[in-house]
Amino acid sequence: MSVAGLGLAPAVVDERAWASSGVAARHRVVAAALVLTLLGAALLLLGLGRYPLWEPDEARHAQIAHELVEHGTWLLPTFRGHPYRRKPILYYWLTAAAYEVGGVQTATARSVSALAGLLTLLAVFAWANRVWGLRAAILSALVLLTTIEFTVLGRYGDLNMLLTLFVTVGMLALHRWAARGGRGPGLLVAAVACGLGVLTKGVVAPVLLATVGLLHLWLRGRLRLLHRRHVALAAALFAIVVAPWYVVAGLSSPGYLREMFLQQQFHRVVGGGPGLHPEPSWFTLAAAVVAFVPWTLLLPAALQRVGHDRRDDPTVFCLLWATVVVVAFTLPTGKLATYVLPAMPALALIVGRYLSRLGGEAPVAGEARLLRWGLGTLASLALAAPPIALAATARVADGAWQPLARLSIVLCPFGGVLGWVATRRRWSWAAPTIVAGVLSACAVFYGWGAPIVSDVVSDAQMARAIEAADPARRAPVVAFRTYGGSLPFYLDRPVHYVVETRRVRRLLKRRPLVFVVTHHRHLRAFRHLPELVVWRRARHVLVASRPPPTAAAERPDRRT
Repeated sequence: MSVAGLGLAPAVVDERAWASSGVAARHRVVAAALVLTLLGAALLLLGLGRYPLWEPDEARHAQIAHELVEHGTWLLPTFRGHPYRRKPILYYWLTAAAYEVGGVQTATARSVSALAGLLTLLAVFAWANRVWGLRAAILSALVLLTTIEFTVLGRYGDLNMLLTLFVTVGMLALHRWAARGGRGPGLLVAAVACGLGVLTKGVVAPVLLATVGLLHLWLRGRLRLLHRRHVALAAALFAIVVAPWYVVAGLSSPGYLREMFLQQQFHRVVGGGPGLHPEPSWFTLAAAVVAFVPWTLLLPAALQRVGHDRRDDPTVFCLLWATVVVVAFTLPTGKLATYVLPAMPALALIVGRYLSRLGGEAPVAGEARLLRWGLGTLASLALAAPPIALAATARVADGAWQPLARLSIVLCPFGGVLGWVATRRRWSWAAPTIVAGVLSACAVFYGWGAPIVSDVVSDAQMARAIEAADPARRAPVVAFRTYGGSLPFYLDRPVHYVVETRRVRRLLKRRPLVFVVTHHRHLRAFRHLPELVVWRRARHVLVASRPPPTAAAERPDRRT
């Protein structure tokens, strides 16, 4: 009897067709991942050194990593030569390593955040592709990439994007582990992510991951998955990652752990302590709403769909993840808008999943109304942005922000298209239009707008003025009642930190040229020193003991 007679031929054909379709699907996934990687790299990595560091955080973190390289002591971070006990070491290690590879420059100072953002983007894509499919994965990644806070902090040299990477990887690994019934390495991956998060920014990562993980297992009736052996192994792996540096740091500097955990983290929760940014309870929710722009305006419709379909376990998990992050950072007295960044991947996954279903499924009751309202509001904001920005900046800082406001005209065409989408209910056009609009706005801003911002908020121009006036590097540079911003980073020469005017007087008597950088509010302290004149005003003020080469002298007692 022939093979066909046995009925095996169709099976062979089906198997070959299945294998062929599987290969084609894998090729599509790889191609999509490659395109997203190139797009993410273009947005997050290109032109990182085109504009100087922004004050104060970028300058401080860049200088701390610089001092690791300069002093050759990689155990404890230092700032101005003194132990910096507010944050752990991992971010500074990675930035210092970037300096060793690419040199001490602006682009390498921002590279850790940019690479962390790119890896977060790919982690979101990979997880969404596994649980929802390729279309949802692409849309989720694009939503995250074009979320305002993710884009800005992905090109900003501080610790938040690196922390977000570890929180995101840990959350996705936890869900994968639970979905597989406790099988696989997901719990161990989450433990390592927790440990790296602790080395980045203290206890934030384990608190968020443990809260979301336990709540998810409890709500799904899966707490039994936490076998003693699994938990003990994860805890041991966590300790292996965290303990070595913390033990050595605590032994080397006894006050290090006390200041970081007690003053910087415990006091931030209970209130009290200097520099902890106290804000009202509604601040974190408002920050999350603004941080997720422009996709915030589609979130109500997406959440209504979640309410009608609670069987979508991954979406419910993402909602729990975002909620826990917002609530967790609402409780502390000290708050910053950047704290909600770990919620952005979860919100992007919710909206990305929703958009992937929008083309093939009719909106549920009331959903179309929410979509029209959201897209219509977004269109109105895009069209109104240029006149509002021009009017708001006309009398601010002597019009320094007017060129930046004029760049907002790029939003108008996309506002018009979104208005058409909202009125004609062409829902499938919404995501491409928003993504194209945000990418265009980012290209314009980081190509032309960011240097304008840097002229106002960076000290790089002051450093150039000092170098041009003192090429022999003999004149002392003094930071009066400030740490000097990015001057130490760009000057690469000693900056003297003083809090009393008499030390400035002594320098003026001994040196023919002295530079002093300070805040505007401290200028009146020099009103009795006729030797000092103002050279440049930005976020800080640069004064010197002789007039600038090409500008009229200005007395430092003039108030701003």
